[in-house]
Amino acid sequence: MARKPPPSQVERQLFTATTGPGGRRLSVLSVLTGTIPLDPVINGISGRTAWLKKRKAKDEFKFTIEKAIYLISENTLIEDFKIKQTEVMNFVYYCAENYDLEIFLDSPLELYEFFQSKSVEFKALSALD
Repeated sequence: MARKPPPSQVERQLFTATTGPGGRRLSVLSVLTGTIPLDPVINGISGRTAWLKKRKAKDEFKFTIEKAIYLISENTLIEDFKIKQTEVMNFVYYCAENYDLEIFLDSPLELYEFFQSKSVEFKALSALD
């Protein structure tokens, strides 16, 4: 049995929006044989496919942030890096938007060191406000 997690709701919706009956995708062969699935065409024209792709990207970004906070707790960010409790989410979003945070999610120690180095920058930016 495959040990991969089941697809999320957005992934299932995106699959449904880009395939026709029986899981057939729009291809050159289907155009030549005259069996064009209408769902991908209609969803492409209406913008639903693009909307679902954006939603999937946002969900993945949110998952990255939640995992980073899970690995390095809020208390650690507050006590060790001296970040205000109200600014913890802003700090993690700052790190995720400006730097590739996903490469540090495999190693909590590297993530800790990364947050430590970026906390100084973040506090300097917060002081400017």
